[in-house]
Formats: sequence, structure tokens, C-alpha cells
Amino acid sequence: MASRMDPARARQLAAALKPGAVLHLLQPLIGKHKFHVLIAASAERSLGFLINSRIGPFIQNRPDLLSRQVSLPVAANPFMHHDSIIACHDTVRLPPLGELIAGLADRSMSLVGYLHHDLLVIIAAAAAGSPLIAARDAELIATGFAVR
Repeated sequence: MASRMDPARARQLAAALKPGAVLHLLQPLIGKHKFHVLIAASAERSLGFLINSRIGPFIQNRPDLLSRQVSLPVAANPFMHHDSIIACHDTVRLPPLGELIAGLADRSMSLVGYLHHDLLVIIAAAAAGSPLIAARDAELIATGFAVR
């Protein structure tokens, strides 16, 4: 039988899950651990942007999507393993808050760092108006990244 997490520890982990947190967790659709930028986390649903090693051909051949990729250089983000790209053209669904907290507690996922506020503004601008981002997700991005 699994032990219950200390409530203080659960609150601490929940507080760490703020917009701009970079998480390393399993992406179920592809069956691999990937890095994500957390946009929002709630009991019902959580949302993020995928971080990629490079820009794929599909994106490279679509100027509107290509303009929505944001550089994440390791020099400015030492918690990353290598220079990366934040895919701001679309959002990905992440586990709800309770599952994120449990994953951090049992170390099946990790919080590797936080993006600087200036980068959050750039990400929000890159995502704004993307035809692939639903209106309710666009509102979460604007609210979570404090862009008005």
C-alpha cells in the first residue's frame, strides 16, 4: 500500500509547478521522456509546450509555424542538456496537477528549471494567434505568462 504524501511536501511541489517551469516527463503519444514548458496546471487539466532538439521538416516548410518556434539556448538555460527549440505553435496536454505532484514526488518526472520572465513574454507572443491553439488554451497562455 502506497504511503500518503506529507501535505506540506505536496503544497511545496504544487507551488513549484508555476508557469514557465521546465518539466522532464513521459510524453505518452510517443512513449519517450521529453522536456515541456508548463503553461498551467490544475486539478482538471494541465497544459504545456513541447521542447524539441531541432525543428522538424513539417515545421520548416510552413512559415507560419516556423515563426512560432522559440530558441532555448543552453548558454542562457544551463538546466537544459543542449540548445533546444520551444514549439509555441501548439500546446500539449499534460497530466493534471495531482499526477504532476505525484510524479515529482516519486521522481518519475522532474522539474529541471524555470524560464526567465522575458522568455515567457517571447513565448506568449510567438503563440499568439496560432491557428493550432484553441481559444481557451490561448487564454491560459496569456494569463499564465502574464501577457495582456
